[in-house]
Amino acid sequence: MKIYFIRHGEAEIYAEDDFKRKLTTIERVKLEFF
Repeated sequence: MKIYFIRHGEAEIYAEDDFKRKLTTIERVKLEFF
C-alpha cells in the first residue's frame, strides 16, 4: 500500500519505499530543488 501525506500540493512525508521508488518527476524536482 502506498501512503503519503500532502499539504498545499507538496509532499512532506513519504514512506521510505515510496520516497525511493515511486516519486513523480514533479515531486522529485520539488524535493531536490526546494
